[in-house]
Amino acid sequence: MDSYVLVKMLHAILVLAVGGLFLWRAFLMLTRAPAQNAKVPSLLAHIFSLGVLATGLVMVALYGSMPAWVLTKLIFLFVFIALGVVAFKRAKTRSLQLVMMALALVTYGFLVSVAVTKVPAGFFG
Repeated sequence: MDSYVLVKMLHAILVLAVGGLFLWRAFLMLTRAPAQNAKVPSLLAHIFSLGVLATGLVMVALYGSMPAWVLTKLIFLFVFIALGVVAFKRAKTRSLQLVMMALALVTYGFLVSVAVTKVPAGFFG
């Protein structure tokens, strides 16, 4: 199997892991579970997000160029991470946490749509 395909598969698995972990952390926060303050979910979020970034950059290197839709994904990955930080760490009120979680999920959906359509506008295009 081609190395690009293997990296792409790992990238897709990590993207799904990031989404699943985000939903798990949101559930823990919404239910006020004691595990929400555990170090493991936060550490996994960092590892998975770094893995998504690293595999994405490896794919760009293997492909030989960075199309506009990949740059869009890169920018919105950082937006997704920032929204998650606000939702899970910085937001002081429940309503702000909910708004930031919702915006992060919309951003995640947009990222996936950009990846699937390979168009910078994603599902808006």
